[in-house]
Amino acid sequence: MFGRRIKPGAAVFFSDGSAWFGSGFPTYGLHGIKPHILRDADKRRWGTYKFQNGTGELKMPYGSIPLRLDGNVLVLVTNNTPRRFIHTHAPRSGYLNGRYCFADERACLTLTSSGQFRDEGAVPILEHPVYPYPLSPPGGQGQYEIRDHSLILKYSGGPEVRIAYPGTTDPAPAQNPAELWPSFNLDALKKM
Repeated sequence: MFGRRIKPGAAVFFSDGSAWFGSGFPTYGLHGIKPHILRDADKRRWGTYKFQNGTGELKMPYGSIPLRLDGNVLVLVTNNTPRRFIHTHAPRSGYLNGRYCFADERACLTLTSSGQFRDEGAVPILEHPVYPYPLSPPGGQGQYEIRDHSLILKYSGGPEVRIAYPGTTDPAPAQNPAELWPSFNLDALKKM
Protein backbone atom coordinates (compact mmCIF):
# COMPACT_ATOMS: atom_id res chain seq x y z
CA MET A 1 0.00 0.00 0.00
CA PHE A 2 1.37 3.35 -1.04
CA GLY A 3 -0.85 6.37 -0.52
CA ARG A 4 -3.85 4.11 0.26
CA ARG A 5 -3.45 2.27 -3.04
CA ILE A 6 -1.89 -1.03 -3.96
CA LYS A 7 1.05 -0.23 -6.24
CA PRO A 8 4.27 -1.98 -7.15
CA GLY A 9 7.02 -1.03 -4.75
CA ALA A 10 10.78 -1.16 -4.68
CA ALA A 11 13.19 -1.75 -1.82
CA VAL A 12 16.80 -0.93 -2.68
CA PHE A 13 19.59 -1.80 -0.25
CA PHE A 14 23.01 -0.15 -0.50
CA SER A 15 26.29 -1.50 0.87
CA ASP A 16 26.68 1.50 3.22
CA GLY A 17 23.54 0.49 5.19
CA SER A 18 21.27 2.99 3.42
CA ALA A 19 17.97 1.89 1.92
CA TRP A 20 15.40 3.38 -0.46
CA PHE A 21 11.80 2.18 -0.13
CA GLY A 22 8.76 3.45 -2.01
CA SER A 23 6.32 2.97 -4.84
CA GLY A 24 7.74 2.59 -8.31
CA PHE A 25 11.52 2.72 -8.64
CA PRO A 26 13.97 5.61 -8.20
CA THR A 27 13.23 7.95 -11.13
CA TYR A 28 16.60 7.80 -12.89
CA GLY A 29 17.69 4.36 -11.72
CA LEU A 30 20.64 3.82 -9.38
CA HIS A 31 23.67 4.94 -11.40
CA GLY A 32 25.53 7.67 -9.58
CA ILE A 33 23.19 7.72 -6.57
CA LYS A 34 24.80 9.08 -3.43
CA PRO A 35 22.52 7.96 -0.57
CA HIS A 36 24.20 10.21 2.02
CA ILE A 37 23.22 13.25 -0.08
CA LEU A 38 19.82 12.17 -1.42
CA ARG A 39 18.33 10.99 1.87
CA ASP A 40 18.12 14.60 3.10
CA ALA A 41 16.16 15.64 0.00
CA ASP A 42 13.60 12.79 0.19
CA LYS A 43 13.40 11.76 3.83
CA ARG A 44 10.20 9.75 3.39
CA ARG A 45 11.82 7.20 1.06
CA TRP A 46 15.29 6.92 2.62
CA GLY A 47 16.23 4.94 5.69
CA THR A 48 18.75 2.44 6.99
CA TYR A 49 18.74 -1.33 7.33
CA LYS A 50 20.38 -4.21 9.12
CA PHE A 51 20.17 -7.75 7.80
CA GLN A 52 21.85 -10.90 9.07
CA ASN A 53 21.11 -14.64 8.89
CA GLY A 54 17.95 -14.15 6.84
CA THR A 55 16.25 -11.54 9.05
CA GLY A 56 16.58 -7.84 9.65
CA GLU A 57 14.94 -4.50 9.97
CA LEU A 58 14.40 -1.52 7.69
CA LYS A 59 14.25 1.73 9.67
CA MET A 60 12.32 4.49 7.94
CA PRO A 61 11.42 7.93 9.33
CA TYR A 62 7.85 6.74 9.95
CA GLY A 63 8.76 3.43 11.66
CA SER A 64 10.52 0.09 11.49
CA ILE A 65 9.73 -2.61 8.93
CA PRO A 66 10.69 -6.23 9.67
CA LEU A 67 12.57 -8.07 6.89
CA ARG A 68 13.05 -11.79 6.29
CA LEU A 69 14.05 -14.12 3.49
CA ASP A 70 11.57 -16.74 2.33
CA GLY A 71 13.62 -18.82 -0.12
CA ASN A 72 14.76 -16.31 -2.77
CA VAL A 73 12.04 -13.80 -1.91
CA LEU A 74 12.47 -10.89 0.48
CA VAL A 75 9.43 -10.32 2.70
CA LEU A 76 8.74 -6.90 4.22
CA VAL A 77 5.92 -6.64 6.74
CA THR A 78 4.03 -3.36 6.29
CA ASN A 79 0.63 -2.58 7.83
CA ASN A 80 0.81 -5.99 9.55
CA THR A 81 0.79 -7.68 6.14
CA PRO A 82 3.71 -9.58 4.58
CA ARG A 83 4.70 -8.12 1.19
CA ARG A 84 6.83 -10.25 -1.12
CA PHE A 85 9.61 -8.58 -3.13
CA ILE A 86 11.56 -10.27 -5.90
CA HIS A 87 15.18 -9.63 -6.79
CA THR A 88 15.69 -8.04 -10.20
CA HIS A 89 18.78 -8.18 -12.39
CA ALA A 90 20.15 -5.92 -15.11
CA PRO A 91 21.92 -7.46 -18.13
CA ARG A 92 25.53 -8.35 -17.31
CA SER A 93 26.79 -7.01 -20.62
CA GLY A 94 25.14 -3.63 -20.11
CA TYR A 95 23.40 -3.95 -23.48
CA LEU A 96 20.22 -5.38 -24.96
CA ASN A 97 19.29 -6.24 -28.53
CA GLY A 98 15.90 -5.65 -30.08
CA ARG A 99 13.16 -3.24 -31.10
CA TYR A 100 10.74 -2.62 -28.24
CA CYS A 101 7.40 -0.83 -28.62
CA PHE A 102 4.42 0.23 -26.57
CA ALA A 103 1.38 -2.04 -27.08
CA ASP A 104 -0.20 0.28 -29.65
CA GLU A 105 3.16 0.56 -31.49
CA ARG A 106 2.90 4.36 -31.41
CA ALA A 107 6.43 4.67 -30.06
CA CYS A 108 9.42 2.32 -30.14
CA LEU A 109 12.99 2.07 -28.88
CA THR A 110 15.62 0.01 -30.71
CA LEU A 111 18.65 -1.13 -28.69
CA THR A 112 21.63 -2.95 -30.19
CA SER A 113 24.21 -5.18 -28.56
CA SER A 114 26.90 -2.78 -29.85
CA GLY A 115 25.56 0.05 -27.67
CA GLN A 116 23.58 1.99 -30.27
CA PHE A 117 19.96 3.08 -29.91
CA ARG A 118 17.22 4.63 -32.02
CA ASP A 119 14.33 6.38 -30.29
CA GLU A 120 11.07 6.59 -32.23
CA GLY A 121 9.21 8.63 -29.62
CA ALA A 122 9.39 6.11 -26.77
CA VAL A 123 11.85 7.96 -24.51
CA PRO A 124 9.70 11.09 -23.99
CA ILE A 125 6.89 8.77 -22.82
CA LEU A 126 9.19 6.70 -20.57
CA GLU A 127 10.62 9.88 -19.07
CA HIS A 128 7.17 10.85 -17.68
CA PRO A 129 8.09 14.53 -17.69
CA VAL A 130 6.66 16.58 -14.87
CA TYR A 131 7.51 19.86 -16.54
CA PRO A 132 6.38 21.13 -19.94
CA TYR A 133 9.98 20.86 -21.18
CA PRO A 134 11.11 17.21 -21.13
CA LEU A 135 14.83 16.36 -21.18
CA SER A 136 14.56 14.06 -24.18
CA PRO A 137 14.04 15.14 -27.78
CA PRO A 138 10.97 13.78 -29.61
CA GLY A 139 13.21 11.14 -31.23
CA GLY A 140 16.76 10.50 -32.29
CA GLN A 141 19.66 8.11 -32.00
CA GLY A 142 22.98 7.71 -30.27
CA GLN A 143 24.80 5.49 -27.81
CA TYR A 144 23.45 3.83 -24.66
CA GLU A 145 24.40 1.58 -21.80
CA ILE A 146 22.63 -0.01 -18.87
CA ARG A 147 24.50 0.54 -15.63
CA ASP A 148 23.32 0.19 -12.02
CA HIS A 149 19.67 -0.21 -13.07
CA SER A 150 19.81 2.97 -15.18
CA LEU A 151 19.27 3.16 -18.93
CA ILE A 152 21.67 5.92 -19.98
CA LEU A 153 20.92 7.32 -23.45
CA LYS A 154 23.40 9.74 -25.06
CA TYR A 155 21.72 11.36 -28.07
CA SER A 156 24.04 12.28 -30.97
CA GLY A 157 24.51 16.04 -30.68
CA GLY A 158 21.95 16.20 -27.92
CA PRO A 159 21.27 15.51 -24.27
CA GLU A 160 22.03 12.56 -22.02
CA VAL A 161 18.82 11.09 -20.63
CA ARG A 162 18.63 8.61 -17.77
CA ILE A 163 15.66 6.36 -17.21
CA ALA A 164 15.23 3.77 -14.47
CA TYR A 165 15.71 0.19 -15.61
CA PRO A 166 14.65 -2.11 -12.76
CA GLY A 167 15.64 -5.20 -14.77
CA THR A 168 14.13 -8.67 -14.93
CA THR A 169 13.59 -11.50 -12.47
CA ASP A 170 15.93 -13.76 -14.46
CA PRO A 171 19.34 -13.95 -12.69
CA ALA A 172 21.02 -14.39 -16.09
CA PRO A 173 18.86 -12.05 -18.20
CA ALA A 174 18.75 -12.62 -21.93
CA GLN A 175 20.15 -9.92 -24.15
CA ASN A 176 16.89 -9.91 -26.11
CA PRO A 177 14.01 -10.40 -23.64
CA ALA A 178 10.43 -10.52 -24.88
CA GLU A 179 9.48 -7.50 -22.75
CA LEU A 180 11.15 -4.56 -21.00
CA TRP A 181 9.77 -2.56 -18.07
CA PRO A 182 11.84 0.61 -18.08
CA SER A 183 11.06 3.80 -16.13
CA PHE A 184 10.15 4.29 -12.51
CA ASN A 185 6.56 3.68 -13.61
CA LEU A 186 7.37 0.17 -14.94
CA ASP A 187 6.00 0.82 -18.43
CA ALA A 188 5.78 -2.30 -20.60
CA LEU A 189 7.54 -2.41 -23.97
CA LYS A 190 7.17 -5.55 -26.09
CA LYS A 191 9.73 -6.87 -28.54
CA MET A 192 8.59 -6.47 -32.16
